[in-house]
Amino acid sequence: FLYLISKRDVLSCGKKGLQQITMEDISEVFTALSKMSGMRYRFSSSNPNGSVLYKKVSTIGGLEKARDIRDMVTRDCDGLNLYCYQHDRLLGNLKFLLEYEMTENELYLSILNKSNIGLLGLNACKVENLRINIHVTDLGDDILFYISADANYDNVLKLFSIRKIIKGLMNERLNAIYRWFFLQF
Repeated sequence: FLYLISKRDVLSCGKKGLQQITMEDISEVFTALSKMSGMRYRFSSSNPNGSVLYKKVSTIGGLEKARDIRDMVTRDCDGLNLYCYQHDRLLGNLKFLLEYEMTENELYLSILNKSNIGLLGLNACKVENLRINIHVTDLGDDILFYISADANYDNVLKLFSIRKIIKGLMNERLNAIYRWFFLQF
């Protein structure tokens, strides 16, 4: 998905009272992982508040001893690597490696699954077979926001209907992350 976001529109709806949005502000948003806890999705006229997607999100100290640690919030995330825990409403307990690159006007975040992802009792995606890519570019008055998911599903999911379900679930999560990003200012 590719979005062109007007900074003026974001700031007019913002809660922080910012006068501008810088790459440093964007770095802070994407390193404050615990703020994703309670992220909502699946909004509709019958469910205007949506449903909770991630019950809990936290920065963890590593994969073996997955204890919560304080978020590594920084205004310059270039070269930063973090581990993240997410309790996903449908996919359960997940762990990811987040790798950041940042320049003066761009931020790239690669999110790689470090735990199996299950669905309906099936192993839908093995370790390191899902990568979510987020690329944010500061265009001056606007922000260009690109988000995609690349996945290699197990042989058990060759069935078209299951692959379609997984694709729909991933698209919902990508849209939720975009919406969450927009609301952080």
